[in-house]
Amino acid sequence: MKAHSGGTKPDAEWLQSTNILRVSGKEHSGGFVFPAHSERDTVSGKTGYDAERFRQVSDETLCEMQERGIDPSVVFCPQSFPQLFHMYGKDGDSMRFPKAIEKAEQILTRFGGEAYIVGGCVRDALLDRPCHDYDLTTNLPPEHVIEAFTGYTVIPTGLRHGTVTVHIDGLPIDITTYRIDGTYTDGRHPVHVRFSTSLEDDLRRRDFTMNAVCYSTVRGFVDPFGGVDDIRAGIIRCIGDPLERFSEDALRILRAIRFAAQLGFSVEPATERAMYETADGLARISAERILSELSGALTAPYADAAFTAFHKLFKTVLPGCAAQPVRPLDSLPADKAVRFAAVLKNGASDSLAQLKSDRRTVEDVHFLHAYSCFSGGRIELKKLLAAQGERRTRLLLGYLGTDTSVLDDVLANKECFSLRMLAVNGRDIAALGVAPQRIGSILHALLDDVMEGRAANEKNVLLQRAAEKT
Repeated sequence: MKAHSGGTKPDAEWLQSTNILRVSGKEHSGGFVFPAHSERDTVSGKTGYDAERFRQVSDETLCEMQERGIDPSVVFCPQSFPQLFHMYGKDGDSMRFPKAIEKAEQILTRFGGEAYIVGGCVRDALLDRPCHDYDLTTNLPPEHVIEAFTGYTVIPTGLRHGTVTVHIDGLPIDITTYRIDGTYTDGRHPVHVRFSTSLEDDLRRRDFTMNAVCYSTVRGFVDPFGGVDDIRAGIIRCIGDPLERFSEDALRILRAIRFAAQLGFSVEPATERAMYETADGLARISAERILSELSGALTAPYADAAFTAFHKLFKTVLPGCAAQPVRPLDSLPADKAVRFAAVLKNGASDSLAQLKSDRRTVEDVHFLHAYSCFSGGRIELKKLLAAQGERRTRLLLGYLGTDTSVLDDVLANKECFSLRMLAVNGRDIAALGVAPQRIGSILHALLDDVMEGRAANEKNVLLQRAAEKT
């Protein structure tokens, strides 16, 4: 970003008194990073400066600025924040973050550092999406961050990479020092990192433009790579050379797919080509990380489009992947077992075991495949309930796209479908003089009679039928 070349240095005290914040190139004391003569402004991503749109100060103040020799194009008034939000199709409330975030930013600033909210939480705020993970980036080294938050719970999450986690008002906030990543030798992690005092250095190392947008409650947005424009356009674009980004960390390939599935974004052509050209690097990614990204992608709102668009990449990391899902993924419950069953060939549940999936998910996928032809009525549904329980029964109905009204009715009416729901038990049958080895078979026969409507679930009725079966 180029430094401002015109005007004189504003009087800091006067600017503060007028609630106007000076900005000048990389060296700024507040407001938007918005040099008047930058090639690309950091708010709209467009060339040039729109003084009428962004300068929200009084005529009196403007006259005094001119008298002081201050170029209005290098200052910004915080009161115009709502106008800027409307530029994105948002209102002022859209960029509000938890008070704990503002508090953390203030603490770092008072300690003499810079502080910006960065990454996914900024992206999600611009998209009006809920956020659960918050990240701040700062020029302060980790030891100073720890010192700044004396009195708070501070966890040295990853000191080697400059990250500490601070708990403020019950909210965990990851705070990371600006850094430059060293050489990647394993296709996943840099060998070393070097801390930096440059925010742009830190943003340049990130994966996609949409994840390299910074926001400060005081300074506003910093967006050197056009991430806001890409968010607005629904585009996933690598920062810099996409071949280099994916060669550094092949997991970014799967992250791009997951983001496409979660946000409904498309992948920029050069980025997409690089995903395929560097796909061999996925062989070096751990099974657990692959599974995590696949699960996130397949259970997302736009999973069907992402699976279709990146089917070849799915096949690369998911053995047994079918040519297409058994039915559109977006029409299925957002349950990972259901979604994996839909994209895996029958009998391919072991593929999940190879990715070190949890046992329950593997067994659920196996069950869904085994019962994929289920089309029973009320009686068969009761038998399924008896054999597999309510959770799996609902899972299967969701997988098959079957209405659950019959199931709901059976449960609401407390219709008998299991031995524990019978009006008689083993002791009752034993009292009839039935041999112990036959008690189980008689109880199951009575259960069938009740479910199929041949007998009422009443003790006297069932004892009589049991006597007939002895």
